[in-house]
Amino acid sequence: MGKIYQVRYTVADSTVAHEHYTEKGAKADAKQLSKAIGNAMLGELERAEDGSDTILRIWEYAGGESGKAIPKEGSPSPVNVIKTADETKLAEGTIERKPKAPKKTDEERIAEVAADARAKLEAIEAGTYVLPVRGRRAASGEPKAERAKPKTPDVDKAKKFQEVMGASEQTAKLLTEIGVTTVSRRAKVAVIVMDNNAPIMASHVADAYNTNLDEGEIKIEVKEVMACVNHIVYLLTREEKPWRITIRPKDGGDKRLNFVPIRVEYDDADDDEPEADQSAA
Repeated sequence: MGKIYQVRYTVADSTVAHEHYTEKGAKADAKQLSKAIGNAMLGELERAEDGSDTILRIWEYAGGESGKAIPKEGSPSPVNVIKTADETKLAEGTIERKPKAPKKTDEERIAEVAADARAKLEAIEAGTYVLPVRGRRAASGEPKAERAKPKTPDVDKAKKFQEVMGASEQTAKLLTEIGVTTVSRRAKVAVIVMDNNAPIMASHVADAYNTNLDEGEIKIEVKEVMACVNHIVYLLTREEKPWRITIRPKDGGDKRLNFVPIRVEYDDADDDEPEADQSAA
């Protein structure tokens, strides 16, 4: 049948979606939604003739900014589609043409020129006439009004991380500085990893995440945990923060994650050391 682009977001503790025929329309929708409510997720789907979907890629949006495209495979989880692609498709509509102004007679045009000339002569006699300057408007003599600066809400974002997600002060401050919002999945994953204060397995992160789901929230899997972790590492690198999440492969496809300052060097010898508690703090 072709490709469908699906934008998912959370409203009143339930996940809903809009569908689009074009990537451009879907990205604009996801960007606008993430600005309004904090986050949104865009998925590129291959829709078969029988209506079944296969997911190809996803993008996570936060605060109007898009993350990198993440390749995916398999079937997407079920979701309540409140706007189909036919409903989001721009309607052609009818073009309204403004009625043309009636053509002025020669006498009317001459009268306008005369009135303009008289006004200029009066200004010259009064000493207020200013010669026009090419490239800018003539000064009126009045001081320019200062532009009103846009007001920004006085919100302590780091404090919100601590209140909403129970993050430590350091983690809350760092996540705020790299531009993560409290409503994204990667924020919850980041808090579990960064506040564990010891290495933790990706599977244990998924377990900790899934034991504290909001109503209507979908469970997370290990591969989605890794997608969130990789994006947090990218943001830490982009903002040149002195912290990283190290990733070590383990048996069975699991990963060992550890939040460390970048000045600390690691090698395979740490596998001989006893593992710390794997539960999230």
